[in-house]
Amino acid sequence: MKKVDLHIHTVATVSDHYFEFSMDTLQSYVERKELDAIAVTNHNLFDRKQYEEICKKISVPVFPGIEIDVEQGHLLLITSPDDLDDFEPRCKHIQEKNSTNTSWISEDDLLEYFPTIGKYVLIPHYDKSPKLELHRIPKIKDHITCGEVTSVKKFISMKKRSGELVPILFSDERMENREAQFPDRQTFIDIEELSINALKHALRDRAKVSLSPDEGNVLFQILD
Repeated sequence: MKKVDLHIHTVATVSDHYFEFSMDTLQSYVERKELDAIAVTNHNLFDRKQYEEICKKISVPVFPGIEIDVEQGHLLLITSPDDLDDFEPRCKHIQEKNSTNTSWISEDDLLEYFPTIGKYVLIPHYDKSPKLELHRIPKIKDHITCGEVTSVKKFISMKKRSGELVPILFSDERMENREAQFPDRQTFIDIEELSINALKHALRDRAKVSLSPDEGNVLFQILD
């Protein structure tokens, strides 16, 4: 089992309150929560220089990603660390297009900027605001990997419903320069290899995601 958080913010954008990134805070979070992998997913931009600095400091795999405003909802798009040369210029299109806190791109724009959409891990806000309605993205719907929720209660409920996307729970945390009480919003995935292909496969399987290493043996405070 691998404990991961694939929704972390390290850059203050027009979609965030202002914060100063702290590498120490990120290191502390990874260590205290005993994470096996993380992804950096800032709003509508990818800062390659900062990402590479993070990779040098953090002892676990760090996946490059971006959180995109698309069709009035949010979509996490995550790729492999060896994809940077292709990924970085594609993210520049998103940064230019989504330059205000009310901007969003269309599904067609997304496919223009990321034509090989099937190679990425794609995680929409599913039971989380701003929700990305799947009927608004019919062309990429079959490539969606899983759906992000906001609470343990929603995770448990959605996991029981076979007609829904596989649920995942991540922190959506800003790694800022402050004393932090880190949230218990991470997901365990039943995989051995930490790669994009392994994540894509496992995150489509309800049996392979849980909120504890031994699901059912840990008590959670269920909060909305």
